Amino acid sequence: MRFTHPVNTLKKLGCGLAFGATAIMAMPTSALACTQIYMGSKLTADGNTYYGRSEDFGPRYVKHFGIEPAHKDGNEYTSVESGFEYKSKGATYRYTFVRDNPSQWEDRYDAYSEAGINEKGVSIAVLTLDSEPTKQDTGKPVLATTMAIRLVLDRAATTAEAVELLQQYDMFATSGRDYHFYITDAAGDGRVIEYDCDDPARPMVVTPSQQVTNFFVKYKENVLPNQKNGIYGHGRERYDTVLKILAQQKDVLSPLTVWDALRAVAQEPDSKDITSNTQWSICFHNSTLSADVALRRHWDNIFRFRLTENTATALS
Repeated sequence: MRFTHPVNTLKKLGCGLAFGATAIMAMPTSALACTQIYMGSKLTADGNTYYGRSEDFGPRYVKHFGIEPAHKDGNEYTSVESGFEYKSKGATYRYTFVRDNPSQWEDRYDAYSEAGINEKGVSIAVLTLDSEPTKQDTGKPVLATTMAIRLVLDRAATTAEAVELLQQYDMFATSGRDYHFYITDAAGDGRVIEYDCDDPARPMVVTPSQQVTNFFVKYKENVLPNQKNGIYGHGRERYDTVLKILAQQKDVLSPLTVWDALRAVAQEPDSKDITSNTQWSICFHNSTLSADVALRRHWDNIFRFRLTENTATALS
């Protein structure tokens, strides 16, 4: 049975469908283990583009999934971490979001969004790293990690535009951790945006990739599976698992491939490992502008959000 509701009827706090349990801290909670997979339109059996992500974090915490409407010229951006302020030039795009509970962000409706897809088919998400936090200082305006995702979803129509946009700012990694971004678009352009941990100036490095976890893709040859690898990161075993599934299904790549990969890398709760416990998994349909979400490894209970129709449907 399917239950479909306009997303606006779910948005009592401007934040859409809530999932999780108890918020565990006042500051934003960044997951310590994440996996992403991307299949461009030239590789899939149906010619569409798909993008999957899972998030692993031991304790449960509240997240919201919803749709941010387009805004008119002059939309204001502000950041409590970096002091970043900006008014948009021209209208912004509509986009879906996975967002922290506003109660963790001084009750701001535009709380930190860690993943989303906009009406042009651009997806972006952030993943944690084990290196020191990036703090570029080249004289450009400063942009915090938490604002970078919103900026890209608001304004970028392609991956190339997103990269060009981020290059205009000095990156400031928030919450005492380092990060990299994974950006994709409907045309099949998927790139990892990193800030070189082997260079004190932390210049931006852009690398094409079909899968990303929690290590520097630029330095993947320095990363071994099932262990920490210093500043280069961890999660090579999940990266290799996704790579194997992509190779096995290379002639029939589809959304089922995304779900096979996300299931394969999902983690059960482990009280001794904070990076265990897959909280949620998502498959973005970049071409048709929808997103399917499974919570806490309940693979047969999926919610579908349609950006163009502004609806949320429970699939079973």
